[in-house]
Amino acid sequence: MDESLKLEKNIKIYPFYKMFSWDLLFYYAIIFLFLVKTKGLTASQIFFADAFYPIFKFLFQVSCARISDYFGLRKSILIGNIFVSSAILLVLLCSNIIGLIIVNLLFAIGYNLKELCEAPFLNSSIENKEKKREIFSKVDGIGGAKFYVVDAIAAASTGFLFTINNYLPIILSLLISIIGTILCLTFSETPNIKPSRNNIVIYNRDLQNTFKHIFQSKRLRSLIMFSSFFASLLAIFKTYMSSLLVDIEIPEIYFGFITARNSSCFCNFF
Repeated sequence: MDESLKLEKNIKIYPFYKMFSWDLLFYYAIIFLFLVKTKGLTASQIFFADAFYPIFKFLFQVSCARISDYFGLRKSILIGNIFVSSAILLVLLCSNIIGLIIVNLLFAIGYNLKELCEAPFLNSSIENKEKKREIFSKVDGIGGAKFYVVDAIAAASTGFLFTINNYLPIILSLLISIIGTILCLTFSETPNIKPSRNNIVIYNRDLQNTFKHIFQSKRLRSLIMFSSFFASLLAIFKTYMSSLLVDIEIPEIYFGFITARNSSCFCNFF
């Protein structure tokens, strides 16, 4: 297939890929209730395990950037989706705090790779340099709009599905994640120059200088501390909200309506 046709196919598939894999569907609205009522975990255990997610994202940020440089954008997106799907599968299988910490590890690596590579992949698939920004915004916006439609349907139905079977929303979330992973396989690799050994040495040196500059700058240190503190508050509030709804015995059927949109917004923040 001609290179231009391959890139055009990427652009056509991308909105559908984003619809299924931009964020988790059927998951955030019901995960706290699932872990408490189905898996028997306590709120404090969930708090503790969730605290590892931002830590893992920070620790593996550089490693994920190197993975994307080595494997290329398409393969890195595929690896990221495999990690996310594996995390959801482990949620279904695990029933202790160690398993939940590993779930957060898999999510952190998966979303690091996806966030690093998805936008550059779409951008590198667009050949029209004059209207590149317009095409990027249009394609990305269509994908986002499709996702929000599906997300609204998922939010409205999550509570009903949970009352039918506690595992059903998480299983559907896994199936949708797998669909997103399969769509990755239909992408064609974009032109991507793999870094040479000299470029990697320069990259490592620049990275060291960057971190040195950050730690020497009071303003940047304060910004990182504020961002970390604010993100922690949002994460705590999200879990406390779900815990409160359980404590006041809100019917499970309404749980999705109340928590879905807020939970998704919080997770998009990270």
